[in-house]
Amino acid sequence: MVLDRLFLLLFSIACFTGTITILLQAPTLYDTRQAIDLQYRPTNIT
Repeated sequence: MVLDRLFLLLFSIACFTGTITILLQAPTLYDTRQAIDLQYRPTNIT
């Protein structure tokens, strides 16, 4: 019974850290270039 809870805790921690690691590797988080729609927007929109 105690081992089941231990394995559940270890599995939950592994899933959580894996998810966070994958999400933090997204290239858009580290891309400092200006967005395309802001680069080519006309200056006088009426």
